[in-house]
Amino acid sequence: MTWTNIAMDTYLAPHMSELKTADIPDRSNAVAASEAWLTRFTLKAMFQINLPAQVRQYLFMFIRRSAATARLHAQARALTLEFLAKNSNEQPALMLYTRAIDCWDAFLAQGWQATVFWSFIIERPREIFTGSESSFARLNGLHNDGKHAESRIEAGELSADSTFTMWMTPAGLVSAKHSLTWLETAELVDCLQVWNQVIERDLDDAAARHAQGT
Repeated sequence: MTWTNIAMDTYLAPHMSELKTADIPDRSNAVAASEAWLTRFTLKAMFQINLPAQVRQYLFMFIRRSAATARLHAQARALTLEFLAKNSNEQPALMLYTRAIDCWDAFLAQGWQATVFWSFIIERPREIFTGSESSFARLNGLHNDGKHAESRIEAGELSADSTFTMWMTPAGLVSAKHSLTWLETAELVDCLQVWNQVIERDLDDAAARHAQGT
């Protein structure tokens, strides 16, 4: 059986027939770095510097979510590339597509959580999501589209043939109202890495001052 493009796009995933390429930057090298930061932070909090409980909790949760964001980006990218290699009208790779979307959904959720905790760390709660054109605002929008899918359906915001609240295109992740390019998904990983570096630098400075008794 050969699926027509219309059948594939209607009954499997929106615009699935158009997904022939996806230039997703590789950020797999960030996975090990993120997990190492989590280990180092835990050791510093235990032995080198006494942090207030709330600060320690915010920092730990931010670093943990950052590590998950990097890990899920690598997994989602690998699954998307596997889908591209195996999908065809003769044998649509629906389960590979679904697994990739599942990973991208989880990537968005972890990235959103990480940025929320960062906004509290810098004492500007949730301000990072303001401005409809910013990538953080669109990250928030994509995450919410999946998180509140039932209300989208009840409000009639999804077309009758929609099977996913978010889908993949050659340019990136797209929902009815929001989008992130593939480059922007990688830039989120990069941004979280930079913020981790800031935290580690500040903690190293605090630990040095503590050791000197100042």
